Amino acid sequence: MEIKISTNRKEFDRLNKRIRFLERTNQKYLQALELLASLGDLHRDVKRNGDLSSYFASTRKYLNKLIDFEAVAFFAVNEADMSFELVDCHPESERGWMQNAIDRQIESGNFAWALHQNRASIINDKPTDSKIILHTLATKTRTLGMFTGRIGSDSENIPTEYLTFISNILYNTGYAIENGMLYAEIEAQNKILEKNIDQQTEQLKRKERELEDKIRERHQMQTKIKHLAFYDSLTGLPNRNLLIDRLALALVRAKRVKRNIILIFLDINNFKIINESLGHSIGDLLLKELSKRLVHSLRKDDDICRVEGDKFALLVPEVPGSQSTNQIVENVLHAIK
Repeated sequence: MEIKISTNRKEFDRLNKRIRFLERTNQKYLQALELLASLGDLHRDVKRNGDLSSYFASTRKYLNKLIDFEAVAFFAVNEADMSFELVDCHPESERGWMQNAIDRQIESGNFAWALHQNRASIINDKPTDSKIILHTLATKTRTLGMFTGRIGSDSENIPTEYLTFISNILYNTGYAIENGMLYAEIEAQNKILEKNIDQQTEQLKRKERELEDKIRERHQMQTKIKHLAFYDSLTGLPNRNLLIDRLALALVRAKRVKRNIILIFLDINNFKIINESLGHSIGDLLLKELSKRLVHSLRKDDDICRVEGDKFALLVPEVPGSQSTNQIVENVLHAIK
């Protein structure tokens, strides 16, 4: 009877130990599954954390929660010559060891073999009596690099499921890196597009300013042409064309109000001799001065026009009742003496 009780106790202890082991194992798996469920964080800040170091730091955090790696390194593909460069290592003091270990795996062919596997591969590094895990960093469209992790003796018996978890983490890292590269490319293209838009906008603004300048110049030219059609370019007085228009209006008005108008023609005696002896510049000064004096001798409603050469015409559309034609002429002559 005592032997039977002892046997039952041993069986109970064995089962209890087994239950605790299963509980710990299940707890680890639950933690691993929760870890996998949070992998979206790798993609969350792609726009702000587009550099490789930020991805590798996040990946190390996830991997170390599964396995206690002694050292972790990430090799990235140099697309210029398709070589693999060590771009991230933790701890940094193990950089030389990790580079030498990968060089040995390249020489042995294990590195090339691991590149074509869709899973984590545990490799024995015989010269150092160490074990490393190799896993490609890749997406469906491109190979981005290689993950290398050195494991300690207490981590040698890694469950197959954990290796699958490692694959899931590294696949997510690969796609996060690819998304970051695509975002950086899109951002670069957007900057180029924005620059081109700014340049084209500036060109359009410049063309608009040039067009406005041409329109303004054309308007000024039309105004100048119109002015030259009715005004003398030397004296600024109305010319023959404007005299004819104003004379016609004055005649109509005078007929309507039954009043007289005065039209006086005058010229400069011996003006040709002045031009020939003193020069045309002196003749022009004489015409300008005469124009000023004629303008000052008349009322604001009267017109003084340069008909041609040294010939001028004075138009008085309404003769003041208190003045005769002779008096008006005498005032003009007195002003130009």
